[in-house]
Formats: sequence, structure tokens, C-alpha cells
Amino acid sequence: MNKEKVVKKIGVLTLPLKGNYGGVLQAFALTTFLKKNGYNAILIDRQWDIQQSGISYLIKKAIYHHLLIKNVKYFCKKWINPKTKKIISQKQIKELNDFGFDAVVVGSDQVWRLEHTTGVGSNYFLDFLKNKKTKKISYAASFGKDSVDGDSDKLSEIASLLSEFSAISVREESGVKICAELFKVEVKQVLDPVLLLKRDDYLPIINKSYLKLDRTLTTYVLDASIANNKIIQDVAKYLELKVVSINYKKDPGLLLKKKSLDFYNYMYPSVSNWLRGFRDAEFIVTDSFHGTIFSVLFKKQFIVIGNEKRGLARFNSILGKLGLMERLITSKNKYNREILSRSIDFKLVHEKLDKEISFSKSFLLEALK
Repeated sequence: MNKEKVVKKIGVLTLPLKGNYGGVLQAFALTTFLKKNGYNAILIDRQWDIQQSGISYLIKKAIYHHLLIKNVKYFCKKWINPKTKKIISQKQIKELNDFGFDAVVVGSDQVWRLEHTTGVGSNYFLDFLKNKKTKKISYAASFGKDSVDGDSDKLSEIASLLSEFSAISVREESGVKICAELFKVEVKQVLDPVLLLKRDDYLPIINKSYLKLDRTLTTYVLDASIANNKIIQDVAKYLELKVVSINYKKDPGLLLKKKSLDFYNYMYPSVSNWLRGFRDAEFIVTDSFHGTIFSVLFKKQFIVIGNEKRGLARFNSILGKLGLMERLITSKNKYNREILSRSIDFKLVHEKLDKEISFSKSFLLEALK
């Protein structure tokens, strides 16, 4: 008699799911990919440890969660399941040792950027896992930049924790260097989880009642500035396209002039509407890493406005790998209309991308065996 195949239970730990489109979609992609390959994938719903209280904080929190990001939270509720209960303390996360996970995968997004994760200690290096039967794996974990901000004690702790991993992968080339030189661990470079799925895997999320946008310049620009707004307007004028913004700041120009501070300008569009912006775009202007990724996935002509303060490692890594560095606008590679007349050869780009996708899938599936 054949034994029934035991489905492995995999925990997925990433940054809290809030108003970050790339963050929630990479969580969706990683859990969906695992399910497609026969695993019982469960998102570990880690939130920041509660450190604030008071009426003012609670009011701001309620407005943010129940008004501003309610559309994004709806997506998480509908499309990212199952999840653990909300975890808001070190005591609660240690209870996961009794959850029966065969493995916990940490990643992706900037889970290893220390200044962004002070609210959870070293949880993203899986310090809470003491069950030796549970594999520790990282998939496309990101430091977010070319260095790690931590004192010698913190770096020693991280090195010790990483030595307990059975497989480590990072998202950027700079992360490979950091792990090898600073933490002395073997590591592979893989793609962001959103690229583990195909374009068609995202289309069911888009509301079928949405009419197709026509002749649009889709913008997803997180850092509103006069300079960025000038680029957007120039691209729209040159290409004769209508500007459609898909981030929560509907009109960066108005916000910069401080003439529109109503809630409408800060309400996050639905993930469905966000994805539609990429599906229907004639051209895309973004300063977001995941905005860049979805531009490539949907095979759209685009430019990326680089922000040195946010870190360029993520952009340099993926654009360099795909031969698209000229699409990155920086202080050294300034915006010039000439780039708009040079079309991206997506046949060539996706030939390169497919090889990276194959390697990334193989890494993760092999690590989980």
C-alpha cells in the first residue's frame, strides 16, 4: 500500500503587510509559488512589537488602517492565506516553535535592513526558532543597500544566526558581498519573489469591471519632488500620453504646493487598480523597485528615477542583470528625452530573465527538500 504523501508545512516571514504594494505582492507571490509546488505555505503575520500607546497614536493608527490602506488590507485578506494570528511580541513569536513547521523561509523585501526592523529585534534572522527539525532558509532577503548599519556585537550575532541556516539567498549582488565578507556564509543571488510567477498569475487580481485605460503614462513615484514632477510632465508631453498616478499621492504637484491635504490624496488605491496601471500603460515612470519589476514583467517601456538616499543597490542589481542600466535616471545619468525614443527589446530581456527565474526556482525548491 502506498503511503500518503506528507505535505510539508512552510512558514513565510516577511515585513508587516501594510500599504506597500511591492511588499504585499511579493508575499502573495512567494506563498502562491509554494502552494503551486505542493507545499502548505503559511504567512507568519509578524507585526511590530507594540511600543506606543495614547489616544493620539491610536487615532492615527485607526485612520491609517481603516481608511488610508483599507483597499490594500482587503487584498491581503482575500489573496494571502492562510496566515498565523497577529504576532506582536517576542513571547508570541517563540510559540511558533510548536507550530510544526518543516521550514521557515524569511524574505523577501528589505527584511535584513537593520534600521527598518528595530521593532522586532533579530526575528528576521530567525533567532526565535529553536526547533532543530525546522529548516532555516532565506529567499531573496535584502539589506536594501551596500552596507549594514550595526555595531560589532550586532554583526557578530547576525553572523552566528546565519551560520544556522541550511540555505541562504539574497536579492542583490551587494548582499552576496556582504554575506561573504562580513558574515562569512555561503550565499546565492536570486530574483524577487514576484518574478516566480508569470504575468498571467496577476491578471485575476484585476477587477474585471475596470475599463482598459487608453494612451496612459502610468506613474508610481514614491518621492514627490519638483524635479520628478518635471520629468513626468516632460515624458507625458513628448509621448502625448495622459498621466495616471497609481500611488497614494494622487497629484504630487498639488501636494508639493500644499494646496490639497484632504484624505483623498492619501488613500491608497486597491492592489487591483495598481496592477491595472501596469497592464494598461503605454509607458511607465517609477522610482520604486517593485514598480521597476512589474514594468519588466508586463513588458512596458519605462524609466526609473533613482533615489540615492533610499539606496540604488536593488536597482543596479536587477537592471544590470537584464542589460537595462540606461533606464535608470540618477545624478550621474541625467534624464534626457533621447531615452524615450529607444525601445526596450523585451525578447532579449526575457531571455535573460528566464534563466534567472529557472535558477531562482531551483534554489528554493532544492532548499526545501
